[in-house]
Amino acid sequence: MLRSTTDLINLRWRAAQSLLAICDGDRRRQRALRWAMRVEGAADQDILDELALLREQFAGRPRIFLVAEVNRLWLRLKGRSS
Repeated sequence: MLRSTTDLINLRWRAAQSLLAICDGDRRRQRALRWAMRVEGAADQDILDELALLREQFAGRPRIFLVAEVNRLWLRLKGRSS
């Protein structure tokens, strides 16, 4: 269950990492990230919706843009926890 904007940012961060794992063909990392999202309380539909949004946003763009998004989200999360 998503309760705050921090939860939404965390879901997007995990989903972006998952999309990178898909792009890299890393099924183990992909499964681990999906498990982490479920442990953190994200519903399957929320995960699928976020992945669809990311696919649409980053389709046809070089991989580095998705890497930059992962890093941007991590810095935002890190700033919220301090």
